[in-house]
Amino acid sequence: MRLLFVLDQWPELSETFIVNELQALRRLGHSVRIQARQVAANPSPEAPSDVEAYVMGDEGRLRRLRDLCWLVSRRPRRGAPH
Repeated sequence: MRLLFVLDQWPELSETFIVNELQALRRLGHSVRIQARQVAANPSPEAPSDVEAYVMGDEGRLRRLRDLCWLVSRRPRRGAPH
């Protein structure tokens, strides 16, 4: 299963439970991706360096558009008006 963690900042030192959950999900075979609003001011040394982590300010418009198109293609009816 592919999972997305949407966070305010990554990898925050005070939020070790997120790192623990992420690592447990990966051990179970899940693919995990992080989407954060910003890089943490106090990064956690325990955060895995090999996980996909995207910081919103670092992405260009093309990347955001591509991600939005991917999301709509996966769930076309959820975004459509009724």
